[in-house]
Amino acid sequence: MKRFFTVIELLVVIVIIGILASVLMPSLSEAREKALAATCSTNFRQIGIAIQSYTDDADGFMPSVSGNSANSQHGWRDELVMYLSMNDKQTSEAPFKCPSSKLKHEWENHNVGSAYNRMFGDRRYQSRPARRLGEVILPAETIVVGDSIDWSNDWAVTSRLLKPSDTDDPIPVGNRHQGGINILWADFHMQWMPQPTLRQGKNGNIDYYYLIDK
Repeated sequence: MKRFFTVIELLVVIVIIGILASVLMPSLSEAREKALAATCSTNFRQIGIAIQSYTDDADGFMPSVSGNSANSQHGWRDELVMYLSMNDKQTSEAPFKCPSSKLKHEWENHNVGSAYNRMFGDRRYQSRPARRLGEVILPAETIVVGDSIDWSNDWAVTSRLLKPSDTDDPIPVGNRHQGGINILWADFHMQWMPQPTLRQGKNGNIDYYYLIDK
């Protein structure tokens, strides 16, 4: 004889399922974010290889913040696409696109979430000429590329990393990945660093990790 669940038994089963789901969801969410952060880190490594190839061809000069023309809307990414077997219409895709980016610009090409250290120079401004990789005093402590902040609609801020003293944003450093950001350093190693550490800087200088001349 078939036995059917009573209403009470069904409610008990539903409650148990709900409890299990509430226990498992945070773990699943954390695992998913770790996977996305790992993808972002891999993307930055690819960008690092492209930058190294670029500097080899450019007599040691780093990419310009503004890209290969004064009218560039993609900035530094324009100068790297050929080294990534891409074209200038793919600059909003991986490896430039961080899968965890929460940016919501009107133009998709500004939603990538990867940003370039402005201190490496911008050919549009004579006061900030492009710099050579060999000029970096402490490569292991100088940021090249990192995750942008997620709370600005200013593409000039979210496509480049401004040193903390250059911005009026009360929190100039992102926290996209578990309270910090992925960073590609000038010696081309990858590292995650928490937001408070980057905001504090080092040796009493809040701009320390962004500066080429330390």
